[in-house]
Amino acid sequence: MNDLGTLFGRPIGQSSDDLLIWEKVLNEFDHFKWIVEFGSWEGAMSLYLFVQCWSRDLLFYTFDKKHPEQETPYFINADVLKDNVWPMLSKIKSEPGILFCDDGNKPEEVKKYHKIIHRDSFIAVHDYLTEFKNKDIPDTHRWLYHGGSTVFLAQHNFINQYLAKKAMEERR
Repeated sequence: MNDLGTLFGRPIGQSSDDLLIWEKVLNEFDHFKWIVEFGSWEGAMSLYLFVQCWSRDLLFYTFDKKHPEQETPYFINADVLKDNVWPMLSKIKSEPGILFCDDGNKPEEVKKYHKIIHRDSFIAVHDYLTEFKNKDIPDTHRWLYHGGSTVFLAQHNFINQYLAKKAMEERR
């Protein structure tokens, strides 16, 4: 795992392996309509995700209790555990996307929001196996991909359908 240190001239907590797994997921799945990030910090990962959304015509929002020092696109100042931010996102409630939990309490973020997002959405969680462990994965979900310190979770039904489709494609 290579520590990036900075991206776009801003401090970043993710490694190059984390960004590679994001690339893999975004290139493999094309059903997403949005990415929402919890935990903007200084906005480097926010900018990376914003660019990914812009290039794929997806909506993007990022939330944090503290403003990044530099301008960050689609930043919303909110505490995602104290405030229910999902009503603010009425445009995306009924569409699949990726919820990226990277704020202060990842297990609680997943616990609070996993039932609210669309059933074909993914949950990406940073600091997998340190701040977020296998015991924190909801019973309705399991991990689909992980790399660096990021894990992507999806509902069991989605994963089963995806694996069945891949098996059929391999048999052809």
